Amino acid sequence: MDAEDWLMDTERKLNTVGCNDLEKVREFSKLSRYAVEEVNTEDKKTKRFLRGLSPQFKVQLRMMRATEFQELVDAAITLEDDFKQLQEEKRKKAKYEPKREIEFTIDLIPGSSIAKAPYKMGPKELKELKEQLDDLEQKGFIQESVSPWGSVIFVDKRDGGRRMCGDYRNLNNVTIKNKYPLPRIQDLLDQRAGVFPRLI
Repeated sequence: MDAEDWLMDTERKLNTVGCNDLEKVREFSKLSRYAVEEVNTEDKKTKRFLRGLSPQFKVQLRMMRATEFQELVDAAITLEDDFKQLQEEKRKKAKYEPKREIEFTIDLIPGSSIAKAPYKMGPKELKELKEQLDDLEQKGFIQESVSPWGSVIFVDKRDGGRRMCGDYRNLNNVTIKNKYPLPRIQDLLDQRAGVFPRLI
């Protein structure tokens, strides 16, 4: 096993493993051999197994008050399956990303032109553009825009396909830069004089 495989395996064990794959059950059974006194009764075994589950499942499974280990495992698997199915349904219903508290905006220099006609494209490029946009919109990665900037261009890939890119050079030229001058390090050190006995 190389270092990358070992790291992935360790991360998977340290994170909460999905009961759906039964890895949690197998890992629990393997680790319990090293602490037999901790799982020598059904009650201890169920409590230990419950502690390793995801927080969103613990509350519901505790309310069941399962007394047998296998009963708890079956309930956890069913609950996780239901949860994944619910998440999948929510993802399908939510066409776009949920609204954020802060909406992203680009501040432009007042009076600057905010229109850029799309680049001319041949029939093949237009067809490729439509296919890629339809695919991205169907997956929920993009949404319909009213921006007057038509900046889509295609770059040929090595495998013969086309990569869709955005040419924002003209937009960057009229964007108000969000930048500030950094103070000199000597001025900062002078301001700290007397606060710390020494600066490392």
